[in-house]
Amino acid sequence: MGKPIVCIVAALCPHMGIGYRGGLPWKLSQEMKYFRQVTTSTFTEGKSNAVIMGRRTWESIPAKFRPLKGRINVVLSRQFPSFQREDDRFLSNDLSHAIKSLQDLPVERIYIIGGAQLYTESIDIATHWLVTNIHFNSQNEQPPPVDTFLPRLTHHEEVSPEQLAEFLPSQVELPPLQALQYGNHHYSMQDNFTYWYTLYESQNT
Repeated sequence: MGKPIVCIVAALCPHMGIGYRGGLPWKLSQEMKYFRQVTTSTFTEGKSNAVIMGRRTWESIPAKFRPLKGRINVVLSRQFPSFQREDDRFLSNDLSHAIKSLQDLPVERIYIIGGAQLYTESIDIATHWLVTNIHFNSQNEQPPPVDTFLPRLTHHEEVSPEQLAEFLPSQVELPPLQALQYGNHHYSMQDNFTYWYTLYESQNT
């Protein structure tokens, strides 16, 4: 059985915007902590996870944080070789080939972390999507601008918060489960944002 291939992304409701001018339109500390814990935590001691990203996503990460620690970093670009290690990361020119190559490494899960084109390529590949749904609460201010959007998850279905908790290793700290206006979810709140964590599973497996 292959390793789980998980897309992880935060999106602004209702139109599911995920970025603006190559960066994130928000700074949400709990969401970043969640991303870090999810992508670094494993169920099995001695294994690690891989994160696959496009070249622009790699370049958008501040240099002092590259590569993302505790994870195998894979950067994709058409100009790169098929799959080759370079210093502290792997380079690849093809998503499917990168995933196939990672199957032979001591990797527990493969996380796809953007950008938008890579998410679109992953629609038929990903076994799971971890989506943080962000809602802007203020009625007196405009929501942050977005110019890139999450593709529709036509082959995946949202599962319960309990199944989300079971899917994540115990090191991941989910906030308390609450029944608020957006439904029963694990909510975080910061500034004018309310956001909650969801899991979508492929219906093709």
